[in-house]
Amino acid sequence: MPGAPAVDSLAGSTPGGGGSAQTWTHTTGSGPDGLLLVCAAASSALLPSSVTYGGAALTHLQSAESGSGSTDRDVDTWYMLAPPPGAASVTCTYATTTAGISAESVTFTGVSQSSPFGSTGTFASTSAGTAATVTTSPASALLLSFICARATTAPSPGSGETSQWALLGGTNIYGAGATQPGGAGVTSQFTFSPADHCAMITIPLLGAQAASAASNVVAALVASGATGL
Repeated sequence: MPGAPAVDSLAGSTPGGGGSAQTWTHTTGSGPDGLLLVCAAASSALLPSSVTYGGAALTHLQSAESGSGSTDRDVDTWYMLAPPPGAASVTCTYATTTAGISAESVTFTGVSQSSPFGSTGTFASTSAGTAATVTTSPASALLLSFICARATTAPSPGSGETSQWALLGGTNIYGAGATQPGGAGVTSQFTFSPADHCAMITIPLLGAQAASAASNVVAALVASGATGL
């Protein structure tokens, strides 16, 4: 769809085996209006305390947790607008250990630099075999859904969604991501087995062209002397 953000490139960490940081290389393309998202999947609430790309700090976006015990599953997201093109290191730093943690970095093009995100959706359960969110966004948006599940099989996205990655960070600690077009009342979901702890986030990425067009309309109305704005 014209004006919709698009996936640029992906890269993933190796499963965490200890220590306090994970580092891997991500290559950002030269497309316009870029955005970098880093998604961490963990258990026991072992979420990143900071994330950097090429030494520059990312901003925390949102997290979701199914609990706080050893069997819980958690997801965490961080972002950077206009990441510089080329290869650089992504580093996730943790307060305790990286054991059992996986993380994925994804860059996109065509994302609004002034209003990159719509209203996010979250899901968390201690006994689900299907995780689902319902979000409303412009049809020109791109939905990114991200899950961590206590599962023996990789979470499978729903019909109409495109799988982007699936990483096994530790025993039964699966992280997975998928995309699909935005719209009104769109359901994003993953299925997995067995039914157990899971946490999921859906993030609408708003297109740069759509945001620019809306700004131009407002500017034109102001210039014409329209009232009621």
